[in-house]
Amino acid sequence: MDEDESANDIWESLDAAYQGGMAALAAKDYPQAIGLLSHAADGDYLAAQLALAGLYLSRGQAGDAELGRRWTRKAAEDGDANAQLALALLLQGGRGGPRDDAEAVEWLARASEGGVNQATFRLANAYYAGQGVPQNHAKASELFEASARAGSLSAMYNLGVILRDGQGAPRSLPLAFAWLSLAAAQPSLTQANALAALTRLRSQMSAEELAAGALALQRLAGELRPTKRKAAALAQAEPGPPRRIGGLTPSDGFLQAGASTHSDVLVRNLVGEQTRYAFRSAMFAQASANWRTPLKSLGRAVMVTNLVAYGSQPMVASDTAVGYAGLTIGPQFISTVGRSVLLRPYLTVDATGVDWRPFATSFGAGLNLTRVLDRDTVVFLNGQVTRRDVRRSAVYSRNAELSGTESNLALRVSRRVAPWLNGSLALSGQRMDAAAVWRDYGQVRGALVLNFSLADGLLSRAGRPARVSLSAFAARRDYARTDPFIPRSTRRKDDELGYRLSAEAPLSSRLSLTAGFAATNRDSTVTIYKYRNAEGTLAAVLLF
Repeated sequence: MDEDESANDIWESLDAAYQGGMAALAAKDYPQAIGLLSHAADGDYLAAQLALAGLYLSRGQAGDAELGRRWTRKAAEDGDANAQLALALLLQGGRGGPRDDAEAVEWLARASEGGVNQATFRLANAYYAGQGVPQNHAKASELFEASARAGSLSAMYNLGVILRDGQGAPRSLPLAFAWLSLAAAQPSLTQANALAALTRLRSQMSAEELAAGALALQRLAGELRPTKRKAAALAQAEPGPPRRIGGLTPSDGFLQAGASTHSDVLVRNLVGEQTRYAFRSAMFAQASANWRTPLKSLGRAVMVTNLVAYGSQPMVASDTAVGYAGLTIGPQFISTVGRSVLLRPYLTVDATGVDWRPFATSFGAGLNLTRVLDRDTVVFLNGQVTRRDVRRSAVYSRNAELSGTESNLALRVSRRVAPWLNGSLALSGQRMDAAAVWRDYGQVRGALVLNFSLADGLLSRAGRPARVSLSAFAARRDYARTDPFIPRSTRRKDDELGYRLSAEAPLSSRLSLTAGFAATNRDSTVTIYKYRNAEGTLAAVLLF
């Protein structure tokens, strides 16, 4: 899909502002960082909201705490569990606004449901102390045990004390011994207290109770045997500032799998032949994996690399449908120029195989200038040169004629018209210098893209909105000459019109469903190249 047809147009502009903000932050240009991150955060870009909250909360200047709390709340309302925990801590501490223990408990409960163990631990503390919620030692005991089993050493200590004293759970010295032993075995803020409590407990236990405690410890140690996943949970379990605030990049990547149908009607009129119509249809199973490396600081710039693996296999096919697979690597460097311009040089390397055989490789280099005009308007100017080498194949010996050098220049203006509507206009030019001169062409293309949110602020948990996108495009392609078997006097020119309608609906914090339909009409001065095309897609997208 061409860049100007992308249904993610608004998110590309927000992502560019986010990356530029992080580049400015790495260079300690705080006014620039705040301006760019604010642009992205205003557009409901979750990573920018979190980064902006962390920046404000860490600076300590007048008014920063209020702004930090505001952006933390926005990210929490959009469903980020770590932001929900951070907001709860701000509410409990009265930072950036009035203290509100009752609301803090509500956010702790939501963060705990989202899998943040530190929130479970702090929620248990709230129930035990009656802070923002009626005191309930039994509920606190249940939450402490859940947090302890998820790896929190502090929760292990608190649960051991509860079982020792019988306050919130039936008194059990063997179980108290087991939990306190686990809490005392590893370095933590509560290790000294756990060791002292364990020493006192031993002096109070009989030989039979110590033996039962040893058995309970052995059983718990087996149930909580460390794994890589549990080690990661343990790293998050202890009290302290939320790990993600101020240090986030967007989602590491996503997996997409689905099916598509492709149908077209060709008008064939070779020299000396009667006009014929050919109908072709195919159905494909498609999958792709996209992964982005974390932003890496390079002084006044940052670097990020995108990796994309993709593939398609015919399920119901015509004789022209083939399967393919490929891999794209695209490093890019982002730096800031002045107060509102981002400079993004990038490289792309792509390798594609058809029917499990090497088919084509391409190498590209480009430069993107992004200008943030105001909070709602972004201008993109992109230039790219790509060299593509296509191998000959047994199926089609003329594949090598598709090799060549392609040059592109595109200008796009994106504007948020309303909270629920973003629009963009694009104009691009393309030049192809092919191995076969009859495949040389120049092209001019225009496109209009409209993105509608289904409801203001209706988002999934990772900054992906429920939306409908409509794009329409027109293109004119002028070839240097036509095919060798067509008379030279017949110069080929193609006019193309088309539209694309797509929708995306988040099903959960990490899963969304996408569907799309596209239609294209091409009229050519050489009738063999006239066709009508329709394509439908349905896919699931899983963030990771």
